[in-house]
Amino acid sequence: MEADIITNLRCRLKEAEEERLKAAQYGLQLVESQNELQNQLDKCRNEMMTMTESYEQEKYTLQREVELKSRMLESLSCECEAIKQQQK
Repeated sequence: MEADIITNLRCRLKEAEEERLKAAQYGLQLVESQNELQNQLDKCRNEMMTMTESYEQEKYTLQREVELKSRMLESLSCECEAIKQQQK
């Protein structure tokens, strides 16, 4: 009877240890998955920031180009008006 109780307790202890080991393994897998997802997220953020900076620079360049061409157009329009006035 006492041997059965001890055997039963040992069996339950072994099961509990196995469950604890499985829980620890699942926990490690979750941590690894979380780290991998965080790394992917960081990579995506960096790519997005790089693209955003590139687009901002392109936007700035295009704005300067539009300003320059607008001034050139205004200057040419003034010249054209002056020539028209001279021909009258």
